[in-house]
Amino acid sequence: MKTRHILLLLAGLLLLGATGCKREKTATDTPLMREQFKRKTLPGLYQDTKTLYAMDKINDQLYYNVSNNTARIVSDDGSAYIEFVLSGPVENLSLNGTTNVTISSKGKGDLPSYDNLEMLVLQKEDNLCWLWSSKRQLGAVIYYNAAR
Repeated sequence: MKTRHILLLLAGLLLLGATGCKREKTATDTPLMREQFKRKTLPGLYQDTKTLYAMDKINDQLYYNVSNNTARIVSDDGSAYIEFVLSGPVENLSLNGTTNVTISSKGKGDLPSYDNLEMLVLQKEDNLCWLWSSKRQLGAVIYYNAAR
């Protein structure tokens, strides 16, 4: 009887060893991933090629404060937002330059927060700026008002 239990235990351990532990696959930053991100048209936060949060054109507003380099997507009633605080003015950023960004949110779901995340400027067009973190495969499309 003991031999049978030992054999069953060994068989179970062998099966576990053969299948191994599941590892979560993480995407690798690629030029294709960056190009797919640059096609995003709504301000928001994107991971890999997935949308974490994109502006709701009906219920959200865009906000940019040039004096403190802050861009926000804010709900109409002001109770929820996602905020991007840059280390310098968006207007001064050049393509392929970098900036440090602090990302935080309130009431917009379970979004990640980052403090001083280095992001690369991929594109600037029509008062939008596409920022990308190779380290996190994280993209942010932010609104800014260059006319002010």
